[in-house]
Amino acid sequence: MTPEPLLPDASVTFWQQHLTGAPALLELPTDRPRPPAQRLQRGSLPWTLSASLTAALEELALREAVPLFVPLLAGYSALLHRYSRQDDLVVGASVARPDGGILALRQELSNNPRFVELMARIHAVHQAAETHRALPFEKLVGALPVTQGFNHAPVFQVMFVFAPRVDQPADTQRARCDLVLSVSRSSEGLSATFEYDTDLFDSERIQRMASHLQTFLEAAVAQPSRPIASLPLLPDAERQRVLHAWNDATADFPRDVCVHERFALQASLTPDAPAVTYGNLTLSYRQLDERSNQLAWHLRSLGVGPEVLVGLCVERSVDLIVGMLAVLKAGGAYLPLDSSHPAERLAFMLQDARVGVLLVHQQKLEHLPPFSGATVVLDSSATSEVLSQQPTQGLPRTSGPENLAYVIFTSGSTGRPKGSAIFHRGILALAFDPLLHPFAASDRVAQASNISFDPSSFEIWGALLHGAHLIGITANPAHSPHEFAAQVRDGNVSTMFVTTAVLHLLARQVPGAFAGLKTLVFGGEAADPLALREVLQHGPPQRLVNGYGPTECTVFSSFHLVDSAPPLGIPVSIGGPLSNGPLYLLDTHLQPVPIGVPGELYVSGERLGRGYFNRPELTARIYLPNPFSSVPGARLYKTGDLARFLPDGRIEYLGRADQQVKIRGYRVELGEIEEALRLHPAIKDASVIAREAGGDRRLAAYLVPHATVPDVSELRAWLRERLPEHMVPASFTPLAALPLTVNGKVDRRALPAPVPARGDALSYVPPRTPTEVALCRLWASLLDVERVSLTDNFFHLGGHSLLATQLVSRVNETFHLRLPIRRIFEAPTLVVMAEAIETAQRTGISEEGPPLVAFPHDGDQPLSFAQERLLFVEQLHPGNATYRIPVSYRITSPLDIDVLERSLTELTRRHESLRTVFAATETNFVTRIQPVRPFTLRVVDARHLPPSEQAAEAARYAREELEQPMELASGPLFQGTLLRFGEQDHLLLLTLHHIVSDGWSLGVLLRELRTVYEDFSSGRPSSLPP
Repeated sequence: MTPEPLLPDASVTFWQQHLTGAPALLELPTDRPRPPAQRLQRGSLPWTLSASLTAALEELALREAVPLFVPLLAGYSALLHRYSRQDDLVVGASVARPDGGILALRQELSNNPRFVELMARIHAVHQAAETHRALPFEKLVGALPVTQGFNHAPVFQVMFVFAPRVDQPADTQRARCDLVLSVSRSSEGLSATFEYDTDLFDSERIQRMASHLQTFLEAAVAQPSRPIASLPLLPDAERQRVLHAWNDATADFPRDVCVHERFALQASLTPDAPAVTYGNLTLSYRQLDERSNQLAWHLRSLGVGPEVLVGLCVERSVDLIVGMLAVLKAGGAYLPLDSSHPAERLAFMLQDARVGVLLVHQQKLEHLPPFSGATVVLDSSATSEVLSQQPTQGLPRTSGPENLAYVIFTSGSTGRPKGSAIFHRGILALAFDPLLHPFAASDRVAQASNISFDPSSFEIWGALLHGAHLIGITANPAHSPHEFAAQVRDGNVSTMFVTTAVLHLLARQVPGAFAGLKTLVFGGEAADPLALREVLQHGPPQRLVNGYGPTECTVFSSFHLVDSAPPLGIPVSIGGPLSNGPLYLLDTHLQPVPIGVPGELYVSGERLGRGYFNRPELTARIYLPNPFSSVPGARLYKTGDLARFLPDGRIEYLGRADQQVKIRGYRVELGEIEEALRLHPAIKDASVIAREAGGDRRLAAYLVPHATVPDVSELRAWLRERLPEHMVPASFTPLAALPLTVNGKVDRRALPAPVPARGDALSYVPPRTPTEVALCRLWASLLDVERVSLTDNFFHLGGHSLLATQLVSRVNETFHLRLPIRRIFEAPTLVVMAEAIETAQRTGISEEGPPLVAFPHDGDQPLSFAQERLLFVEQLHPGNATYRIPVSYRITSPLDIDVLERSLTELTRRHESLRTVFAATETNFVTRIQPVRPFTLRVVDARHLPPSEQAAEAARYAREELEQPMELASGPLFQGTLLRFGEQDHLLLLTLHHIVSDGWSLGVLLRELRTVYEDFSSGRPSSLPP
């Protein structure tokens, strides 16, 4: 019996209550990003539910006293829930309605209901909605506070249509929906059709979706009392593929020995081969073996043995390698300590890891907190005397492959760092996996990573366990990229690892740095396809490998061999699992997700660490029993990363499922920063987010004070005592209260835009000299800060090594110098940097590098990183004015328009970028430089306007000028308008496309325009240098 419809006013109230707070968009996984506007391109896939399944659905519906569409809609809703990971969703339903009306049914799928419970919920929601069906859908949309967008339908984006007989099709009004499931009766059973938006979905995905729904419904009718999360989605063939076929890579490795034992064997095989070189010092395998044995005997006498941790705070040098080997030979495990970290953090690590002995260099001691245990100063004469008395032969075995080899601390969400404990066996499984790199004795492996960064294990043990030569790279790529590249070249390095951030930096600064390598592995965060393209075009390594893996799983868990950069907008895959380490993509109930559907990435196999040192509860929560393995005691590591399988088995990384982020390669738990802020006596509550700004990821803190907000300098100092530099936010925004979701959690999406970063307001010192004024403007522009003081530190305002490269480029351009990047690290405060610039100008010494040589531009040229990115954006949003750069220049003097146009023409002659266009070839886009053509201004005579109307007219023409069409393929991409308000009052409006210029260049352009105009007005040729 159909309920009687109520009056429209009551219906409006019902629908407003029913849909308030509902998600605006059902975020189904797609094959392509959602376009800015729907094109309504449709595809369809007909398929059939078997007669037996139809009969079972009818029987279930009869038993539960609901119409047949209810179990069908329940199955569809459960499928959408499993695909989208959303518990709250809205489905448009047209169910056997003679008027073809649509009901917006809000589905609640939280708490993993049993299938029959979900059926009951849907039936109740439908019954209530039917009572209010009198309100047409179009009026419903108008009565709701929904945003009418162009790229998706309002209220709901998926529909379910059910007609009892095939000859009674429903009018679904479904043209704007992303996905529509229509079901009707046929002679074979139930006929179903998926209609879908081909801008979003490929037909292969829809075919898989149909098989998933069929599989789910077959399981549901067989066991309707099971929770929906436990009912399978994957057909047997797909389940076999994702769990087993794509995880079948295995490789033999010496699993029953320790790292130091395998090294000792290698030393006996190649005793005279060079083992390690730092600078001018080289040790052979015999020398390294004997020196580490002597230190190991001494460490054994100090009580080092199995499961005893030894703190290691040593410069990257031969001593470092000797120390690491010695700790392992003594039976212990090493704990790397970075002396640049705050003393409070180091003290916590020493205490939490129960460190018994400390290995240090003398100059590191002053940076370490007080330590009550034994301290061995490796570069002291006293230690050298003690070690010279120790035996050079090996020690008796005390540890095995399942003992700890090292512990590395990473950021922790609870406010304190956590130590990942790694076995000997995991290191051997990594070093002997040929998929990442087949190490050989002929390799020369760069040791370029900080020892507290776990890829150093790949470098060091990959080399020393195979008889290869470990080459210490001492240059910092962020400070001295050219020197870094020179050391790699001069060291004849064949194999190395760099972070993704360093890869990006070198791809811009020294793209040919990797030309002589056999294997280059990069990782740490998502890679820019344009950086990869630059490396591949300028002398690529033989193998370019994207390595992915958490510290907890011994450095790397997956690899992707990069043969070519993916198209813009397509992320670089993290590939497939390494040998002996299956990867699983699972939902929140540890069920495998379908191909193409996001799931959390879990790692298993031989490289899994023991867990978190001295943190049994956290270990139990993150390291879980492996339900897919027959090996007793097998475990899964819960990474917290979201990913999806591509149809060919490769994995695409999608981001984090929690509050962890990557900042320049470092893993950062936002909760640890928040907890450190809450410990400040003036802070009541805090939230921290990572936001993109100008291609850079920066941390932004939001604070709720008890009363008065502390000054920024105080907050930064407080955090620097507790956190590493990369975890100190760039900005601090005070709030009366943090916004909360309906569940009482912080609503990060509702946080306002952060206030611009700024220095200490109490100690603000304004600039005094022209150099200081120019530097303040430079810093403010680059760091996105409101105001810069002479006493401010570049790195304290959010600067870092990658931004430093941009700063030095702008400093050199502004002051006509050639200062090296390291000067910014030597003089990070503005006043000292200004003094260095003035000294260089006064003395004429600018530390010049190689002279700049004009590059010939004959013929087509490849696009730069930024140009490719902007071209991609232009293709997505043609004609969008977002990337136009406007500039206005008020001229209050007599003006010769002909001379002004000649001057602008001279600028286009002088700067090839201003007459560059972007043409498509058969394979890609290229830049082409057009011949010099006269620059023509659009001149508008506004002298008749009274002064009171001139401002409005100027604004109108400024908008018009900005919106003038710019064709990237034909140009011009530099154009202008001149408004004449009087004989000595003019407004020059110039517009450039960002693809040929940037905001920084505008100052240069206007200075040159003024100079050339004055020259031409006086009858002189341009005085600008060629």
